[in-house]
Amino acid sequence: MDRGRRGVAVAAAAFWVRDEWRPVAASGTAAVRSVDESLPVPSASDVRIARARAQYERGHLREALAEIDAVPPGDPRSAEADALKADIQQKLLQAAQ
Repeated sequence: MDRGRRGVAVAAAAFWVRDEWRPVAASGTAAVRSVDESLPVPSASDVRIARARAQYERGHLREALAEIDAVPPGDPRSAEADALKADIQQKLLQAAQ
């Protein structure tokens, strides 16, 4: 018997001996999402801003600035992107002094 089968046999025996070899029943209180409910999909700008914030918090200011520069000027989240960009640029200027 090869190692994989032997491991499965040992695991099966352990469950059998411990009397835990029974199917897992679904509880009646489980939350079920209907098919019509769709998950929210973040926009490209949402992803860019989230990445920029993560890079900013890690201290990777140039990478954060590169991410935030990819948010287009007319985007609905551009005001938030501009504010974050200003914070990043201010930190970069402080670090250069």
